[in-house]
Amino acid sequence: MTATARAPGLERGETTVSPNGIDLYLRWVKAPKPKGAVLLVHGVGEHGGRYEHLERALTSAGWSFYTYDHRGHGRSKGRRVHVERFDDYVDDLQKVFDEVKSLHGAGGTPGVAPAGAKRGPVFVIGHSMGGLVVATWATLRKPAAWGVVIDSPPFKLAVQVPAVKIAAAKVLSKIVPQLALANEVDPKLLSRDPSVAKAYLMDPLVERKATVRWGDEFLRAIDRVNARAHELDIPYLMMHGDCDGICSHEGTKEFHSKTASADKTLKIYPGCFHELHNEASEDREKVFADLLAWLDARA
Repeated sequence: MTATARAPGLERGETTVSPNGIDLYLRWVKAPKPKGAVLLVHGVGEHGGRYEHLERALTSAGWSFYTYDHRGHGRSKGRRVHVERFDDYVDDLQKVFDEVKSLHGAGGTPGVAPAGAKRGPVFVIGHSMGGLVVATWATLRKPAAWGVVIDSPPFKLAVQVPAVKIAAAKVLSKIVPQLALANEVDPKLLSRDPSVAKAYLMDPLVERKATVRWGDEFLRAIDRVNARAHELDIPYLMMHGDCDGICSHEGTKEFHSKTASADKTLKIYPGCFHELHNEASEDREKVFADLLAWLDARA
């Protein structure tokens, strides 16, 4: 079965998780006899519905797929692309992760073959800003997780933000925190497949603005997790395209070199742009093959 074919006997569902009074939209596609489950944490301004290729690759290989929309994103509630503090995203991830473990029926001990698990372990994948959320969660919170995948993270931005703009964001964050400005994501940099940019621009659930408080908190979160990279010690896979014009793969390489994880893997994909899961089919299949091999080896 190809990575884009749908597996038979899939169970689909959705629910709402409400940390701190914010309703978050969570949906899933369960494989009939799963090896385990994967929780996807998406990037800024988008939503979990943009990962159909990844969903099909995982479910056709026997993995259940869960994803949720961040607060202020997609079908979730909250001020659009706004947080009072970046850790709101991290708190939300912990709440959703616990919910997914319950829905999936996971058990056993993270990092150990889950003999007591009903339906296998749960891994977490974070893309772009979602990768920053996952890296922060895994590094600072020390969750009881089996492992994480960090995809195209913004440990270093590909375009340097001018110092004057950073200073302005810090000031405006205190004065008019909910002021929304363009997030400057160029859709043409998402994938070499032009249909991806077109779909992104036409997607009614995509938000192309973010508040100044969000921008200030985002930059602070990057600095914080980079300063504490040496504390990351759980199994992980990092993936990045070397032609990513949004988040620099050099920052991912540097972060990877500093971590304390005994089980750590870095994959760099020549010629690939920001959204590896939406890249040209040949490269996308290579990415999915590497991801599935990593997951299967730890299931």
